[in-house]
Order: sequence, then structure tokens, then C-alpha cells
Amino acid sequence: MNNLAMTVKETGSMFTVDARALHEWLGVRRDFSNWFKDQVERVDMVERIHYEVVFAIKGENSGGRPAKDFMITISAAKHIGMMSNTARGKEVRRYFEACED
Repeated sequence: MNNLAMTVKETGSMFTVDARALHEWLGVRRDFSNWFKDQVERVDMVERIHYEVVFAIKGENSGGRPAKDFMITISAAKHIGMMSNTARGKEVRRYFEACED
């Protein structure tokens, strides 16, 4: 499966993966923040049901505001993968189906 290995974490009451890792693995050329906003609309995701906002800590004195990252449910990750309409998207779906089994 071309080394698709994403860490599944328990976030509150849901099992999630890092949306940024999914974005990178799919090879999306758009910047992450705009891509993620589009996925929220496209997949009809709801915060605290399908994803959680987390803030990346880049270092104590990095300046500026912390970057937003998102942890998405396995179900949402499968949905995004299937909708990406690429070979890698199909691999994402199969990977997460295997995780659930």
C-alpha cells in the first residue's frame, strides 16, 4: 500500500487521524488550510463530530500565532479518500477499512 501508515489516535470519544498527514499522502497541491476548508464543506463535516481542532506547537519562541491542525475521524478520512478520485484515495479507503477490521 505504498507505505500508507497514519497514526490512529483516540481523541475524546472518537478515533482520529491527522488531516495534514492525509493531505500530504494524497499529494494534494493546494495549501492545506484551503484544502481542509473545502473538505469540511464537501464531506459535510461537523466540528466535534467529524473533526477536532488542535494547535501545533512549533516552539516556545517561534512568534506569530500557532498553526491550526485538525484530527479527523476515520470515517471522514475514508470519505475524503474516496472523493479524491485517485489511486491513492482508494488506498486510503482500503487502509482504514483494514484498521476497522
